[in-house]
Amino acid sequence: MGLKEVIQKNKRFAIYGCGLYGQLVYGMLREKGSEIVSFIVSNEMEAEKYRQQGKRVMSIIEWEQRHESNKCLIIVAVSEKYKGEIVNVLKQRGMDNYYVVKDSDFWEPTIGVLDTTISDQNQGNAIIMEAVYKHILPRFTDHYLFKFPYWDDFGKHTIENMKYCKELFLGGTNALNSEMDIDKCFGVNEENVELIGNKLILMGVGWLRYENEPNQFTKNLLRRVLHTDYLHSVRDSYTEEQLKKAGIMNVVNTGCPTIWGLSKEHCSQIPKIKSKDALIMFSLANRKQDSKIVDIVTKNYEKIYYWVQ
Repeated sequence: MGLKEVIQKNKRFAIYGCGLYGQLVYGMLREKGSEIVSFIVSNEMEAEKYRQQGKRVMSIIEWEQRHESNKCLIIVAVSEKYKGEIVNVLKQRGMDNYYVVKDSDFWEPTIGVLDTTISDQNQGNAIIMEAVYKHILPRFTDHYLFKFPYWDDFGKHTIENMKYCKELFLGGTNALNSEMDIDKCFGVNEENVELIGNKLILMGVGWLRYENEPNQFTKNLLRRVLHTDYLHSVRDSYTEEQLKKAGIMNVVNTGCPTIWGLSKEHCSQIPKIKSKDALIMFSLANRKQDSKIVDIVTKNYEKIYYWVQ
């Protein structure tokens, strides 16, 4: 049970702790219209300090003497360093009506995004992620959002925070391939896939190369990490076919998220008359072909702008 469920099931509260965690809990209780009887701290000297700041605060001894302990729920809202000590104090005094907050209580509901701009040289991913966030953020306005690296192995803190997320989104890059045991394109692997669970949702993701059918390792890995209840969006029919060969049937070809905004209304505003200027975009894929494009554009336009992907 999390803090939100605790608040729903109880009416009267005391908050053990006047620091940052205590203030966060205080705000959540005020927002829900709950009755806050008092803050509680460990000794009278500390209580007096906070009273001078205008807070209603009791020491744990005063709280016990006023027979308040059984009349409302105590929310222990302190940092990890002091939780064990305070819980022992409550137990020694026979106070078992308490809830100890967790960091995740302040993050729920939570989603995560594997951000393809982190530690990546491909500037095209920045354009794609801009489109991904444009579609995600309006739909999860009341969610805490974690941004995770996608390329490197997931470290301890990344895995721990992924556990808090109800869904993980991977947006619009060629992150999949047919031999993910050999050519690992993102941080999910045999060691961490069970810890992550079936949370990953694809948003316009593609396949790295035109390859043979995924090998058995890749099939097993994808079935263990991809969400089973939601549709996965891929950027082309080839990726759709490869995923279905892996047994992932809840997939649809939507194209890249960058083109999702190309509505009829938007496209009607695109000029149909040739401009005097042109924009050329380069990648490292084919320099010989890029050179031909430059020659053609140079002959047909007055001013040329370059964007190096």
